[in-house]
Amino acid sequence: MGFMAILNGGPGDEAPDIVGARATRWLDEQTIQTDELAKFYQSRDYKIFPESVLRKQESLINSVVAYHSQEETVSLGKHLMVEVKGYAVPVGYDGPVESVEVSGAGVVTWVEADFVGRMTTFSWAIWMSRLRLERGKKGTNWSRATSAGENAQPRLSAWNGRGVGYNGYRDARYLTVSCV
Repeated sequence: MGFMAILNGGPGDEAPDIVGARATRWLDEQTIQTDELAKFYQSRDYKIFPESVLRKQESLINSVVAYHSQEETVSLGKHLMVEVKGYAVPVGYDGPVESVEVSGAGVVTWVEADFVGRMTTFSWAIWMSRLRLERGKKGTNWSRATSAGENAQPRLSAWNGRGVGYNGYRDARYLTVSCV
């Protein structure tokens, strides 16, 4: 996924308590109803827990490294730093996203990312940062987020059958680091 600025149609606000599973769609119409949709994906596939567990409609806090992609060659810029960009999504009414941290050092050291644009309770938080990576090595960039309600993104997500609702640290792996 390439990084897309809000000015170019990137994500702005989202509806509370709706899991979009990172599938942005253009809508022709929107229906608001009191009952859950009975279609397969909504009633079975996007469930994080089995039917015996009370319904959980709030999304989990999540952040994603959107730029750079997996296995990409990245060029070190000024001061031997590489630019990293992405987005974070808050937990329903516990938003907005309060902080995003990124790491290029195997999740040992973290750097605070800067936010781009406005922050609201339910909106995506677009972020960017610079990381120091070692030239000639394979690298991985990681991100993690925390919301105003103190929901912190865990290193690993709770297991579920299909992996739907995964919210562990997100990464861009196998980056080849070169100089400009």
